[in-house]
Amino acid sequence: MEKSFEIRFPLESEYEKLKALWQTAFDDTKESLDFFFKNSVSPQRVLAVFEEGKPVSALYMLESDILISGKTYSAYYIYAVCTHPDYRGKGLMKSLFEELFKVAESRKIAYLFLVPEEEYLFGIYKNLGFKNGFFYSYERVFKKDFNITKNIENTKLTYEAYRKCIFENPKENPVAILKESTFKSFFNSVSGEVKIVFVENEGYALFEETEEQLTVFELFGNENLLLNAVFQNTEKEKIIYRKKADKNAIPYGMYYKLNDAPEIENGFFGISYAT
Repeated sequence: MEKSFEIRFPLESEYEKLKALWQTAFDDTKESLDFFFKNSVSPQRVLAVFEEGKPVSALYMLESDILISGKTYSAYYIYAVCTHPDYRGKGLMKSLFEELFKVAESRKIAYLFLVPEEEYLFGIYKNLGFKNGFFYSYERVFKKDFNITKNIENTKLTYEAYRKCIFENPKENPVAILKESTFKSFFNSVSGEVKIVFVENEGYALFEETEEQLTVFELFGNENLLLNAVFQNTEKEKIIYRKKADKNAIPYGMYYKLNDAPEIENGFFGISYAT
C-alpha cells in the first residue's frame, strides 16, 4: 500500500465521513445509518484506510460469538466492507484485512465471519484466507401441510430471549450469535416489510412479505410451529423458506479462524436482510 495511505481506528468526530463513504457503496438511508452508528459502532470496532484524513476504505467489526458443541468462542461479524469507487484496484482491501487479522489476534478473537454481497466476492475472500462455512437452500412450504391450528401468541423478541432460543436449541450448532450491541441494530431496527415472529419457549422467525411472495429467511426453534405463526400474520397461502442446508448446498457465509479454533463445516447464521 502506498505511503500516503494510513490504516487506523477512526475518531468519533470522523463518523460523518465514514457514513458518507458507506453511502457510496450501499443504499442505506441516513436514518438507518444514524441508528447503526449510535447502537453498534465504537472507534475500536472500525478499521479504515485514510488518505489525508479522508476515509477511503472501511470495515466494521460487530461483536458476536460462535457456539460449537456447548463452547462459546469470541467472534467478529465483519460488516459493510467498502472502498470508495475512486480508490478501488489499489490493494486497499487486502491491506485492511491484513491489519484486521493482527487486531483480531491481539484481542484473542477466535473467528471472523462475513457474508459476501456479490458472488465474485467469494473468490476474493477465499484468497484472503476465508472458507465457506454457512449454507442454505430454498424450500416452498404450503399452509395446508400444517396441522397446527391454534392461535399463537407473539411477544417481543428481547436480547435475553434471543440468546435463550439459541442456547436451548443445540441441534443448530455451530451457530453465530450476535452480542447485544449487534442485536440492537439487526433486530430492533427491523422496519418496512421485514417482520419478526417470536413465540415464547419455541423460537423466532424473521420474514419479509411483498405483493409477490412471503419469504422466511431466518428461523431458529420449532420449525412447524413458527412457520404456522408466520402464516397467522399474513393472508398468503405459501411461504418460500430460506433454511440451513448442508455444505453441498448454496454457500452463504464465510469464516476465518484464528489460533486453534475448530473448523466450521455447516454453521447457522441468519439476518440475511441486513447483508
